[in-house]
Amino acid sequence: MTASVSEIFDPSAWTNAPGFEELTDVTYHHDLTGQIAR
Repeated sequence: MTASVSEIFDPSAWTNAPGFEELTDVTYHHDLTGQIAR
C-alpha cells in the first residue's frame, strides 16, 4: 500500500477532528463547513 493523496484533495478545506490526535493507522477530519467527516 502506498501513502498517496488524491491530486484533487484540498487540505485547506479540512481540519483534524479534536480527540483523534492519537490515531496512527487512520486520520479523522472534518470539512470546514461542518458537513462532512472522513
